[in-house]
Amino acid sequence: MEQGCKIIAIGGGSGSGKSVISNAILNKLGKENCSIISQDSYYFGPTENYDHPKAIEFSLLAEHLDELKRGRGVEIPCYDFSTHKRMKSGQNITASKVILVDGTMVLKQLDNCHAKVFVSVPDEVRLERRMARDIEERGRTKEGVLEQWNSQVAPMHEEFVEVSKEGADLLLSGEDDIEENAQRIISTFEL
Repeated sequence: MEQGCKIIAIGGGSGSGKSVISNAILNKLGKENCSIISQDSYYFGPTENYDHPKAIEFSLLAEHLDELKRGRGVEIPCYDFSTHKRMKSGQNITASKVILVDGTMVLKQLDNCHAKVFVSVPDEVRLERRMARDIEERGRTKEGVLEQWNSQVAPMHEEFVEVSKEGADLLLSGEDDIEENAQRIISTFEL
């Protein structure tokens, strides 16, 4: 595509290892050659269900990816998980050789990617990882994490996330070695 920019969508359930693998790819390719865009940056704001596609502004994300493919920079929204709102200023990203788009629903919601990767992990491992992240990084309680998992995350995973693996170009286990998974993506898609 334009400017030689390759867009790779990395999807999978919450806690599957998408972000860790994306960061490992970034470290291997270097910041001058690779950027990461998170689906989470595109939350509209407070909503009843953060795990439903309607909670995320996928149209703006797709528009930003098109601009990057044209070699133009964009301002990615910055979402504040403590206030559940977008911040006034975003993060400027310039077009790079590789753009990784990391998110639970990116495989099903985006059509303008060169390749799609699905990272799969058993539910109990995903819950354990999400519990650790949300308590440590987002100041949530164990009870709150479990309530959200049971009422939103797990049902929405079945309805919107798990089905997206059918359209993936590459399936990975999020329990495999991170560096090996990153290298497999780099090699498979000639990044």
